[in-house]
This record gives sequence, C-alpha cells and structure tokens, in this order.
Amino acid sequence: MGSISWGCCVVLLYVALFLKPFPILVKALPGSYWSANTSTSVTNSFPTPDSVKFDDGSFVSIILSSESNGYSYEHTCHCGFFCNQTCDGSLFAIVRIPLKGGDISKSEGSTVVWAANPTNPVSVNASLKLTSERGLVLTDANGTTVWSTNTSSKSVAGLNLTDNCNLMLLDHNNATIIWQSFDHPTDTLMLKQKLMAGQQLISKGGLYSLALTSEGLSAYINSNPPQRYFSGYHNFDYAGDTVKANSSYVQLNSENLTLFSQGLILVLTSPSDFSLEYMRFEPDGHLRAYGEANYAYDFLTRRIRDCDYPTVCGNYGICTNNAQCSCPPPIKGTSYFRQTNDKLPNNGCSLITPLSCEDSKYHVLSELENITYFPITYYPPKINPNHQHINLETCKQACLKDSSCKAVFYNSNNHMRNCYLQSQIFSLMPTDAGQKNYLRVYIKVQKKKSSDGAELGVGGFGTVFEGTLVDDTKVAVKRFDGLSQIKKSFLAEVETIGSIHHFNLVRLIGFCAEKSHGLLLVYEYMSNGSLDKWIFHRNPDMLLDWQHRKKIIIDIAKGLTYLHDDCRHKIVHLDIKPQNILLDENFNAKVSDFGLSKLVDREQSQVVTTMRGTPGYMAPEWLSSVITEKVDVYSFGVVLLEILCGRRNFDRSQPEEAMHLLAIFKKKIEEDQLLDLVDKYNEDMSLHGEEVVNMMRVAAWCLQNDFTKRPSMSIVVKVLEGVVNVESNLDDFFLNPPLPNTRAGVHNQ
Repeated sequence: MGSISWGCCVVLLYVALFLKPFPILVKALPGSYWSANTSTSVTNSFPTPDSVKFDDGSFVSIILSSESNGYSYEHTCHCGFFCNQTCDGSLFAIVRIPLKGGDISKSEGSTVVWAANPTNPVSVNASLKLTSERGLVLTDANGTTVWSTNTSSKSVAGLNLTDNCNLMLLDHNNATIIWQSFDHPTDTLMLKQKLMAGQQLISKGGLYSLALTSEGLSAYINSNPPQRYFSGYHNFDYAGDTVKANSSYVQLNSENLTLFSQGLILVLTSPSDFSLEYMRFEPDGHLRAYGEANYAYDFLTRRIRDCDYPTVCGNYGICTNNAQCSCPPPIKGTSYFRQTNDKLPNNGCSLITPLSCEDSKYHVLSELENITYFPITYYPPKINPNHQHINLETCKQACLKDSSCKAVFYNSNNHMRNCYLQSQIFSLMPTDAGQKNYLRVYIKVQKKKSSDGAELGVGGFGTVFEGTLVDDTKVAVKRFDGLSQIKKSFLAEVETIGSIHHFNLVRLIGFCAEKSHGLLLVYEYMSNGSLDKWIFHRNPDMLLDWQHRKKIIIDIAKGLTYLHDDCRHKIVHLDIKPQNILLDENFNAKVSDFGLSKLVDREQSQVVTTMRGTPGYMAPEWLSSVITEKVDVYSFGVVLLEILCGRRNFDRSQPEEAMHLLAIFKKKIEEDQLLDLVDKYNEDMSLHGEEVVNMMRVAAWCLQNDFTKRPSMSIVVKVLEGVVNVESNLDDFFLNPPLPNTRAGVHNQ
C-alpha cells in the first residue's frame, strides 16, 4: 500500500496492514488528506483475515467505510473488492451490509448496490489506485486498465463514502464533488438517488434495462433489437403538485418512486408503512424496492401481469394463469418442442431438431393458434416499412428468406396487417382470437436410413451419411471412397477407435468390410455436426457463447489426454482440426476421424513416419518426419486459437497482412494487445475478454517451436481447470514457415 495521509473526518479507511480477524472501522483523523501528489494503491487478494465472509459464501475486503456515528445504524456502507461464492473474479463495489447487534462480522448477507466493473471482474492481485490526476483507476493483475473515473481535467484530493452509499471524489476544499457513483447507477437506486433521462439501470447479467424515455419509465429485454414490456406515464399517479425543473428524472423516496417530468410530479406508491431504503432492477426483469425488516415491494407487478415478463417461462415457453409454464403443443400431430429441463418448466423449451442454415429448404412456418408474444399486446415493436400493410403469405416468405428470423407475428386486428419478424423468442402467452402468430420450426421431410440417408460431409478418405438402425438409433456412416490409402485408413480407424472408449472420443458402433457394401464404419450420431460450422460462420443462429467454447476446449483436451496417456498404446491422432471435432446435442465435443492416427509403444519416445495431417495445423518437426505426441499439442494450440478468435488460421478474405492468424498472434503478443484478437462478432466473447486472453497464453505455450517446451495434454487440462499456471518462459516462439503439401498423407483444409 502506498503512503497515506488523512484528511477531514469525512473519510473512513479500513487499513489492511492492521486488520484483525474481523474488520474494525477506523475513523479518519482530523486535518489530513490523501496526498494529491502520491498515489494510494490497494491490492485485491482473497481470502485474507481482513475479508468479511457472509452466510451465502461471498466475500468483501473493505477499503473504505461510511461514517455512521457509532453502531446506531441498522446497516453500513462499504466499498472494496467483492467476490461471490466461487470467487472466480472480483468487483470493485459498494456493498450495503446490515448490522446484527452492531457487529459487522455477524451480519447475515450483503447487497452490492454499485459496481465499477459489473461485466468485467478482475483477478487476484488487481489494484485500485487513487491519484490526483486520474481519480480512481482499477487495474487488473496483468496491467490492463479495467475502469477509471476519468477525471483527468480536474484535481482530486479526497475520497468519501456517505451513509447513503454514495462514493464521491472531492476537491482540495472538500466543497466540490468532482465525481460520484450516484451519477453512474448500475442496477440499484439508493434513497434520494436520481435516474436521469438518458441513463439506465442494467440488471445483473445484462439481460434487462430500465430507462426514462419520452414515453415514460420503460423496461426492456435487451434482445436485438431491445423489446419493451413496460412503459408509460399512465402507470404513475398524479401527485397533485408541480415542479420547476429543466430535466426529467426518477427518484426513490422512502414511501414511493417519484417521476419528475414536464413540470409534473408523478408517483408509484408503496402500499406499506415500511420505509423504503433502496431499489434494484432484478435479473428477472422485476423492479423491487427494499426496506426495513427485509420488506420488499415490486413496483411493476401491480401494473403488469406475471406473464408479461419476457423470461417468466424461458425461451418458447407458454405462460398461463399463475405463471404456469408449458411448451407449445404438437402442431398437426407433430411435436417440435421439448422442455429444457423437465423438473424446471420455467427454464423454457427448445426445438427438438435445431434450425440449421444448411437445411433451410426444410424450414416451414407452422401456426400456433391463439398464442401471442409479450410485447405485441401493449408495446408493439417499431414496424419495418417493408413489413407494413402486407398480406400473410408475403410476411411468411420474408421470414423464410431471412436466416435470422425465428418467428413471425402477423397482426391482422383492425385491418392493420402488420408483419413482425423476430430473431429471438422469449416467453409466449395465450391471446384472443383474431391475431395470427407463426413460429418458425425445422421439419425433416422424410426419415433417412442407412447409406441412402442425407449426406453429412466429405472427409479425407470418404463420405459420411446419416443413417438409422433398426431400433431407430441415429448413426453416422462413413463410406470409404476411391482407391488411394483406403484400406490403410480404414484399418487405422478400426484398430484405433475400435479398442478404446472415452466420453470425448466419437464412439465406433460397428464396421462392414464386405465387397457388396464396400468399407463402412458406423459411428454414434453427432447432431450438431463439426466444430468448424460453429466458430467460422457469422450466422447469428450458430454463435457459440464463451461458456460453450470453454467447455469444448476442455473436452478436446481431455480426449487427447486419454489418447496420449491412458491407452495401452500411446495414440497420436495426427490430424486435429475443427472439422474433426464433432458436437453432440448438448455441445459436448468429441475427437473424431482416426484415419491418419498412429499407435506408438509406450517405450518409444518418438517415431519416424511419413508426413501426414493438414497444412496449417502441422507442427514444425514434421520437416524431419520425427514426431511425438507433441504434434497433437501443436495442432490443439492452433485449434484453440481459432476457437478464441473466431477465424481460420489462414483466411484469404482478410487483408494480406492479416491472412495468417499465427503471424498476427505473434505481433499482438509482442504489442501486448491480445484483446484485439478476441472474436469481435460475438458480444459474449468480448464480455469475457480477459479470460479469453488468458487462454490465448495457453495456445502460445502449445505452439512453441521446440516440441520439448510444449506442455503435455494432461498439463493443458490442469491449466484449463485452474490447477496449474501457464509456463511464463515462452521465448522459443511458434511462428513457422508453411509446410509443403507434396508428401503422402497430407490433407488440404
């Protein structure tokens, strides 16, 4: 911690160097300030003896506390580093802590009422600095600036946290507020805090937003585009007063929520005698105010029904009376939907057969009778001029031609004939007759069987078809085509995958080597196809979020670990690439295509073999034809980088200087600008940018030029699971010349 001087009795600082097992609030000494010339820094570390742990498992390490005139208050306000039960990241936050018997250590829970970095948690050893030039600056452990108060044009002298949980930066005279957290609300409004026109409350997780607009206080679900489910001045009661004010704002008072607009004072009143203390816009879209004795009141529910909340029954779920949830019924005798979780109906529903752009010719629109969508009833979205006053068939065709369209809502009431195309579907509800709504579903026109089934793809040595066994089990049938190396590849797959079993390896069900049928391999069916379709396409229907990508990465690593370490013979796959990673219906990743694999005795450290694999994924030691299992580690590093960046390792659509991903990767490492490489087409990836960058360092380790410096796949798994740290000495870099494509066994991408 930097040197600290104290000023005015407005500041209370919790000094980490002198903490006891439970924190003591130390009142500031009179006549002292934080120095304007020397920065003060506090480092994040969990857990420590100075941290307060709550009954829900969360922690807070207190930096600054409000002055509270002893312990007469029922709660206290503190700012510091806060983390949840898993503590996988921390927020610099203001925390409201109720007191029990005047003792903070016995409090039962805490409430985060403001956070500087709600969507970008920092890691252990992150730091918070107070400087006169920049104000507060939050920096992650890797040196990246995560957040700052951006007060570069003003001189900051002091820091104060009020009893009402308002964090303020003050000038030298302690008279001017340079910056305050009340002007930057996150998901909570404290008593007397204002939500100004143009500001928003964003719910935890970012799904919902609340804003004051020209149409009144409006609540939205943040789809693309945002969809409104509550709005209007008419929901407020006129208070009978007027006010002279140039601005519009909403303010929480002890007994109501007050709206100041156009010279009028309007209120949403709480029906209770309990005094309100703060209001939070919740992750479920509710606006709840909290008061003494744990009293809670929902300002919106008295004015809208349970079924008007967008996610009350999850995606595609139908909400009926008392918020009972169900899936859409069968359409013409065919069921297209199933519950995501049979035990939790409010988690929503999913399509039994997911939509696929490749099979768009099978898409049809099937009518759900007397069902509507939450925004249509009160707040219809803005209509596209091209979809206004058109007939039903034109509306349906517009959806079928639009790859992002999931549903059509066609409003024919009062001869409006308006067509609404929806790219995201949340909860549905029953409606009155007269409004037709069409949900887009995927329909297979016929059932395919055996090798006469739909073609799933073409591999290096054959074609893969969809098939069905006599017991209706779906399978993938690989038929070996042509003459070159057919038998060798067929035997390699049977010998390799036929004798082993692991959850992250595609399971071989059987094979056929009769002349009348040719050479066939029968594998388990993977409904979501190969990984390349999900990471290289820009279709919004097929964007994988960060959690799915992270799980897929770990799945691949576990599958390779099994091949290298846990089989009787060490198995080197030799052709790891996204096309050979298949995804089942739950997006579990499984390594496939063992046509080039090689079995190696445990006694052998390396083997000599002909060059085989796919250019772009092949390790540099292939030039000598002496290989180990570390060639798979290198290929994994390339695939890992492609997953994180959302692009191919060689992409001709890029400018010439950016075609080679590894070259750009090397340059960005040297410039410490790896965030630039995070898949910019996927917003969820950007929200987890720091975690993605950390995993890029794993890729760099796997891509070391010298194979002896690469980790084993078992070590990679431990790194991905947070058990082992990434090797820091990565001086032997991975940028290699392109390998020739003239030797036998080398595949093109």
